[in-house]
Amino acid sequence: MQRGICIISETETEGYPIKEDFVISSLRKLKRIFGIARNNTLVVGRDSLEEYKKRRSKFEKTFVQYAAIAIILVLAIVVLPLLLGAPFSIGSVLMSMVIGALIIAFSLTSYLPAIYAEGEKEPKKQPTILTAVAATQKKSSLKKQKTGINVFKKTRLKK
Repeated sequence: MQRGICIISETETEGYPIKEDFVISSLRKLKRIFGIARNNTLVVGRDSLEEYKKRRSKFEKTFVQYAAIAIILVLAIVVLPLLLGAPFSIGSVLMSMVIGALIIAFSLTSYLPAIYAEGEKEPKKQPTILTAVAATQKKSSLKKQKTGINVFKKTRLKK
């Protein structure tokens, strides 16, 4: 259990933390760019858990339906002209993929993120290149402080 803002009731409460997936991290980045980020910890409160389960199952069903429609439409746009004797067109393939992506994006209008279950722990964040570089620089500066030697400074040997 964690304290944060409930995504169902929009009140501060104790609840189950949500999983930070691609959609949530993208929304957080957009909010930071526009300067409207609040950096709240998002949870599902104990009182709102039943409502959350209903909405989440509805979203999952909707997503599967939209994905199935998108796949059928993409295949129809690409395969049917070939079966009817039309020449292969890369443009139709690309346009059908764009249309399919838009259809799947429409399902995200009812998006509801997953939550961590009672016993499930949040995974550790994977280090990015920037954090790895920062850690390396920190280690080298610590080594420099301990030894008193600047490992990056060029020195000339005396003859």
